[in-house]
Amino acid sequence: MAAKYRQYTGIMGVLIRTLGVIIPVYALIFEVLKVPIRMGLYVHHETYNAVFLCFGLTMVFLLVPASRKGESKLPWYDILGIFASWIVTLYIAVRAPVIALGYSIWATPVEQVLGLMTFLLLCEAVRRTLGLVLVAMALLFVFHAKFAHFFPGLLGGPEYSWSRLGAFMYLYDTGMFGMILGLAGSIVIVFLVFGCLMTKGGAADFFMNLAVGLAGRFRGGPAKVAVIGSGLCGMISGSSVANVGVTGAISIPMMKKLGFRPPFAAAVESIASIGGMLMPPVMGIVAFLMADFTQISYAKICLAAIIPALLYFLVLLVQIDFEAAREGLRGIPSHEIPPLRKTLNEGWQFILTLVLLAVLLSMDMDILMTVFMTSLLLVAVSWVRKETRMALKDVLDAMYDGTISMLSVTPLCALAGIVIGSVSLTGLGVNLSAVLLDLSGGSLVFLALLTGVAIYLMGMTISSFTTYILLAIMVAPAMIEVGVPILASHMFIFYMGMSMFFTPPLCPTVFVAASIAKTRMFPSAFQSMRLGIVCYILPFVIIFNPALILMGSPFEIAFAVCSTFIGALFFAAALSGFLLARLAWWQRTFFAFAGIMFIFHARLDLTLLGLALCLAALGWNVYQKKSLKFESPKMSYS
Repeated sequence: MAAKYRQYTGIMGVLIRTLGVIIPVYALIFEVLKVPIRMGLYVHHETYNAVFLCFGLTMVFLLVPASRKGESKLPWYDILGIFASWIVTLYIAVRAPVIALGYSIWATPVEQVLGLMTFLLLCEAVRRTLGLVLVAMALLFVFHAKFAHFFPGLLGGPEYSWSRLGAFMYLYDTGMFGMILGLAGSIVIVFLVFGCLMTKGGAADFFMNLAVGLAGRFRGGPAKVAVIGSGLCGMISGSSVANVGVTGAISIPMMKKLGFRPPFAAAVESIASIGGMLMPPVMGIVAFLMADFTQISYAKICLAAIIPALLYFLVLLVQIDFEAAREGLRGIPSHEIPPLRKTLNEGWQFILTLVLLAVLLSMDMDILMTVFMTSLLLVAVSWVRKETRMALKDVLDAMYDGTISMLSVTPLCALAGIVIGSVSLTGLGVNLSAVLLDLSGGSLVFLALLTGVAIYLMGMTISSFTTYILLAIMVAPAMIEVGVPILASHMFIFYMGMSMFFTPPLCPTVFVAASIAKTRMFPSAFQSMRLGIVCYILPFVIIFNPALILMGSPFEIAFAVCSTFIGALFFAAALSGFLLARLAWWQRTFFAFAGIMFIFHARLDLTLLGLALCLAALGWNVYQKKSLKFESPKMSYS
């Protein structure tokens, strides 16, 4: 994977920046404002997607070198790649109206060659931007689609000619120019530009200062700042890995300075950044995919995600507090904390913008128009203060930055379309669901465990996007088959898929955080697994008790929320080994048992037994503190 982008000056630099601005403008004209439709013109989705992919591949071959060593100048083979990208994409753009008539389900020899060229170009673009893992996965699915008739049992499928396969993957919207690429060319690019506008206006600094003002003075303050700041910044960055790089450079050294061990500091930043992807109203690209797969509005998905996200952050903050108390760590000195009132005065427009975004989404307004109007508001209110004003250059820079953020997403979306097409063509998704159902014997408990294993095996990539697509097609149907609500099943794979970002062996967020903390990856990963335990538990709670995602009566929802929150606090104490004083092994066992009973709403007698054991452990902890004259560290230096 390439280490850095090429830098251009002069006319070439101006042309590339112009192209980078044209891409969001293209999406604005065709997808947000729908100018052609208002003028009485109809543009096929395949035509729009093909042109968007043409732009995307051109930018990749212009900016991303083929190797880590990089090249300062544009080599001949990248020029060839650019021209090849124009040929294969513009063919679909021009021919889409004819292809849409469906006169033939076969690809001509020329179209087969063009389809193969497109596939190779996408593989190279993804290799440069994301690495070989996703390329290998795409090759595996294409291989299976062609030779499925040789595979045994449920892995088998019909035999298809290259002509039929080429038509399905290249010509029609069932493959690389289909729905997933359409999402990249509409919702994703618009949201990324919105995030870049927020960043350009100083949102990252504001959210970090706000987090310092809110939590910095308390014990373990730097770690709590990392949780709040990374969670807020992660909502607008769209990438947990990128968020670790941005906020981790600030929070991790701060945590180390105040006494947190490097692996723990890396783990905190990793888990907090992932939490930003789970927090409404902006939940990253996966939330948009979920809305498309489930046909449930984006606003309802965000509403359903509120309680699980709050629970995620609550347990993380409690564990950090217990860790700080156990190690005797204090807060940030008062003179280093920016005044909260000053911080709010300098960045209130960001809060106003997110509030408007949430309100418009709750009104079921079109997502694209919602983000467009919110972006306009952000630019408008930036002019209230001289220091925050965004000029035309700032807006254009944000649009260019949004295009740069799309360099890895655009080819990945087209390649993901091939994966979807392969699974659909061979029936692999239906077959895997049948296997899971057969192995589980119809038991939801065993099915959930088997699904968790499947998610671990298929989710070890560096893309939450790809992971979710695979699991939504191949795993979610099995859960729906046994009666799990569709939203609950997709929330299950969403949370379990996100847990792969901090679960060894790949765990990309931990890898980045550990490199910043200058510590080893695996100790940081194991700390992350402890801090992010809710990400493993919540999916199972959701499918067994959908009230946690607001599916049920008001009483059921209130009971589920209270019970789960109490259980999570008990479980956090067990994991941390500290409450009022250090916990013995038997106390941690009692707290863990009580926590599980409350979280999963077990039988009443077991829940009461857990509560009794928990009270006994708590009583001994109180006695232990008094008898040992344990003094809790002060809350701050002030």
